[in-house]
Amino acid sequence: MANRYWVGGTGTWDASSTTHWSTVSGGSAGATAPTSTDAVIFDGNSGTGTVTTSGALSCASLNCGSYSGTLTLGAGLTVNGNITLAFGMTFTPAGFTVTVSPAAANSTVNGAGKYFAGLTIAAGSYTVSTGGSGVTCTGTLTLTSGGLSGSFTAANFSSNNSNTRTLALGGNIVLTGTGTVWDLATTTGLTFTKGSANILLSDTSATARTFAGGGLTYNKLTIGGTTGSSNTTITGSNTFSELASMKTVAHTITFTSGTTTTIGAWTIAGTAGNLVTLAASTTSAANLVYNGSGRVSSDYLSISYSTVTPASTWYAGTHSTNGGNNSGWNFTAPPNSNGLLFGSIF
Repeated sequence: MANRYWVGGTGTWDASSTTHWSTVSGGSAGATAPTSTDAVIFDGNSGTGTVTTSGALSCASLNCGSYSGTLTLGAGLTVNGNITLAFGMTFTPAGFTVTVSPAAANSTVNGAGKYFAGLTIAAGSYTVSTGGSGVTCTGTLTLTSGGLSGSFTAANFSSNNSNTRTLALGGNIVLTGTGTVWDLATTTGLTFTKGSANILLSDTSATARTFAGGGLTYNKLTIGGTTGSSNTTITGSNTFSELASMKTVAHTITFTSGTTTTIGAWTIAGTAGNLVTLAASTTSAANLVYNGSGRVSSDYLSISYSTVTPASTWYAGTHSTNGGNNSGWNFTAPPNSNGLLFGSIF
């Protein structure tokens, strides 16, 4: 592997031009353009102009750690190792996907607060880490093979295939998009570690969102986006340490009929005039199982086609609505330790 340093400021990075490449930092131009086995380096001697890529390119690694210019993608880019962007640079993904495909060892993507239009992890037998600060995608972050570990923000996350792959979550996972924002509907070949991640659905529109959990065990899922009366559908028989909602407007949570969702803590409640509707995907009940301590205490819900267990645990509150075809719900406030019923605290 050889090093290729960008020199001369503004220019075009393509597969053949030697105008802006040197073998040393700040050196003379004339080195061959980098290939998939060469390390590409933008540093303090690269100038502060705009570098635009032309055509689909690949390199062994991309290091912009001390670069203060602008790197604009004109097509997709494949990096076979580490990616290090700089806080002082401008990175313009222009709608193109960056593919991280480690060729020889585990790698790290350090986004330095910049965003990718799309990011694909095709790591084979290696793992890609998002580093301490995570990465941000305005489009889809896709795991096709290998491993992905750490935190990230993306419009959507997808790993719906049967390749051998590992997903180890850490920190906060923020999903800003709509449609299927989390797609693990196929878990064949997947090794999954929930970590302590809080997965937050943050879109503020009224457009529907789907969390396809694949029947896995998660830490915390939070339905966010304080505006927008959206419908959030949760598919698969998943387990959550906590299922929460931060929305302050009326909204709907739909569980797939026939599935069983297990939770350790339930922090979902509506307010006066802003009911949270709990529904099933068809006219057949969905199951909710509580495995935490104490009782489930909520209020201002509208519930239909929902079977909950243990039956003595689920209290919908005095302001909730029984839409029918339910089992196990108590439409009262929970009793206190003396067996008396509390008044609503909502």
